[in-house]
Amino acid sequence: MDGVMNITKRIDDAAAAEIAKIRADADAEIAKIRADSDARVAAIRADSEAAVARENAEADKRAASAAETAKRAVTLACRAEVLDGVYKTVRARLAGLSGDERVAFLSGVLHAALAECHAREAHAKATFGENAYVLRLAAADLPLGEALIRDCGEPVTLGGEADIDGGLLLECGDTFINCSLDMILRDAREQTEPHIRTVLFG
Repeated sequence: MDGVMNITKRIDDAAAAEIAKIRADADAEIAKIRADSDARVAAIRADSEAAVARENAEADKRAASAAETAKRAVTLACRAEVLDGVYKTVRARLAGLSGDERVAFLSGVLHAALAECHAREAHAKATFGENAYVLRLAAADLPLGEALIRDCGEPVTLGGEADIDGGLLLECGDTFINCSLDMILRDAREQTEPHIRTVLFG
């Protein structure tokens, strides 16, 4: 009987030892898995934080770039508005000339148009005779036509009303000189805007 008890005890002890070993191995494996998992989580968190930091940095750069672009666009728009205002003011002053000032302005434009006509078509007089030049004015300036023709020193005849609101049109054979107020200001802006831009904005 004692022999059986000894065997049973030995089996129980062996089983207990095996169970303890299995439990210890399981605990060790669990600890290893937990450590690996913690390390993996830490690595993922670090990568995620780095990615978030990079994305935030990129977002900041994009925002700064967008702000700079918007600032540049606003600056350019403001400058364009200022320049437009300058030439609108000039146009309003020219359009508002009256009396002797208006006659002097139109006379100067007519002389410039005649000089341009000479340069373009020097043979016009020989081809078309002494009345080669035809002057057309806006309706409001027609009463000034005779005085302009009388003082210009060229064989100019007064034509019909021109569909312009200032300045003049001059025809000479096949040559057509557009010295309307809008054309004068367009040409003047092309020539003067770089200088005015420098004066205004540096």
